[in-house]
Amino acid sequence: MVLLVEDHVATTEALKLYLETLTSFKVLSVDTFDAALEMIKAEAQIDLLLCDVHLPGFLDGADVAKATLRDHPDVAIVMMSALPDFHMGCSPDRFVFVQKPFDLKQLKDHIDGAFAAAA
Repeated sequence: MVLLVEDHVATTEALKLYLETLTSFKVLSVDTFDAALEMIKAEAQIDLLLCDVHLPGFLDGADVAKATLRDHPDVAIVMMSALPDFHMGCSPDRFVFVQKPFDLKQLKDHIDGAFAAAA
């Protein structure tokens, strides 16, 4: 299963369509930290977290990634942001970062890299 955490509706719709085409995984999308946390707790398996760094509210994508790793230690993680300067506060070999805007080939390459980092 892919957990897509993105607060821009158009981006979410485009990424969800692409991910459903690219992978055989079911894609669940949410737009806030709280909704992501509910999914992290509810889902038995999350294979890929694709998460925007900047989310509405006090907690952000880095917090989503850390929560996901606690409950799903083998998850592949791709973090996204329009800002180039990104630090997550956890081991950088555990996630892959892609800067927006990106094309679908770049995203696929980053997803492949995230699965390799999680292995």
